[in-house]
Amino acid sequence: MYCKISVFAMVLSMAAGVFFPVSAEELNWAQQLVGPLEGSALHHNETVEFGRYNFAAGPEGKKEIAKVTRLEGKRSAILYKAEGKSSFQVYSVYKNFLKEKGYEVLFSCEGKACGESFKTSWYDLNPFESNYGWNNSVPITQSSWESQFYIAAVKKSAAGDIYVSVFTNSGWWSYPTYRVDVAQVSTLNTGVVRASKIAEAILAEGRMAFYGITFDTGSSEIKKESEPVLAEIAAFLKTASGASFYVAGHTDDEGDLQANMTLSKARAEAVVKSLAAKGVSPAMLSAHGAGPLSPVAANFTPEGRALNRRVEIVKRLSVAAKAPVSRMIEGVPDFNIKQEAVQAAQGVQPPPQTPSAQQPAVQTTPPAPAGPPPPPEALQPVPDVKGQLFLTGRKNLEALGFKVKQTGKLIGFIRAQDPAPNTMVKKGSTVTVTVGK
Repeated sequence: MYCKISVFAMVLSMAAGVFFPVSAEELNWAQQLVGPLEGSALHHNETVEFGRYNFAAGPEGKKEIAKVTRLEGKRSAILYKAEGKSSFQVYSVYKNFLKEKGYEVLFSCEGKACGESFKTSWYDLNPFESNYGWNNSVPITQSSWESQFYIAAVKKSAAGDIYVSVFTNSGWWSYPTYRVDVAQVSTLNTGVVRASKIAEAILAEGRMAFYGITFDTGSSEIKKESEPVLAEIAAFLKTASGASFYVAGHTDDEGDLQANMTLSKARAEAVVKSLAAKGVSPAMLSAHGAGPLSPVAANFTPEGRALNRRVEIVKRLSVAAKAPVSRMIEGVPDFNIKQEAVQAAQGVQPPPQTPSAQQPAVQTTPPAPAGPPPPPEALQPVPDVKGQLFLTGRKNLEALGFKVKQTGKLIGFIRAQDPAPNTMVKKGSTVTVTVGK
C-alpha cells in the first residue's frame, strides 16, 4: 500500500513533466517532455532533429508487431538503468504520468500479452545506430519476456503530434532497464530561400537543391506547404530570361529502382507545371528524374535518406548568349555565359595558333577515337564487426565478399578493425581485424 501511494504521489508532483531533479538546461527537448525517473542512470542516448521513427501500437504476432506507423520528425531514444525499482513500477509511473499530461494511451501490454518475441521485434523497428558489443541492445532483447511492459501514447500538438513509446523489462542486469522513445512529427527544416539568394547560388554552383517542395510517399502531387518555395523559384526564373534549366527530381534508395526513376520524373514534371502556372515560360524548363542515382548522403540512415529526397534546379549550358556580360538586372545577376562555352556547345573550333619562330610547328597524327570509359569499380561500405565473436564477424564479412586478415588472439572478440566501419572500399577488399579476450 505504501509503495502504491508513493508512486501515485510522484506522478501528481510532476508538474514540469520531468521526474529527475535536474534543471531544464541539462535535459534535451525529449526529456523535457517525458523525463527519466528519479534515481535513474542514463545508459545510452540517440537524439536527432530529423529522422524516421516506427511507432508500434499493437502486440507482436507471427514474429512481427501488428500495428506500426512510420513517422518523420524529431526523434529521441534513451536507455536508462533503474536500480532499486521494478519493471512494473517503471511501467505504472509512466502510464499514469502520460495520462495526467494529456496523452492518449493507444496500447499497453504486460508480459506474455505483448508477445513472446515482442522485445526483439520492437527493438528491431528502431535499433540504436551505435551498439558496440551489443551493450545497447541486449538489455532489451536478451531480458525476460515475462517481465516486459510497454506503453504507446500520443498527444496532439499544434507544433506537431508527439508520440511516446516506453519499454521496460529486467533479467539482463540485476535491475530493470527502460527505454523512452519520443517522436514529434515535423517536416525537414528547409526555410524559404529568396529569389536573389537562389540566383546567387545557381550563379556560383550551377545548381540548387530544394527540400521545401514536398510530396506524400509514392505520390507526385505537390503538397500545399510547398507554395512559398515554388513562388520564390518562379520569381527567380522570371528574371533569368534567355537562360534555361533542368528540373531534376531525386528520391532515396528505398523501394524499386524503376519505380523511383518514374516517380522522380513525375515529381519534376509536377514542379514544371506548377512554375508554368505562376507565369514561368515552360520553354526554359526541362523535367528529368534521377531517382536514387545521385545521392548527396548515405542511404543507410533516415537522415541521409531525407537529404536525398529533393528537387534540384540546374542551370543548362545555354547556346543563345553571344558574349560574356557582367551586369545586374534589378539586383539579380545576368546569366549569359562566356563566348568560349557558346562556341564549344555549337561545335565551333577555335582558330589555330601560329607557331613562333623559336618553336617550329610539329605535325602530329590525329588521336584515335576514344573508346567508352572503363566502368567504375564497385564500392561498398565496410560493416561494423567490432564486439562480435571472431568467427561471427569473419562470417559476416565473408558473406559480403570481403577478405579477412586476423591479428591478435586466435579466439575471442573483435576489438578493432581496419578499414573503419562505413568506409567505402572496393568490392573484395581485405578487412584486418584485431582479436582479443
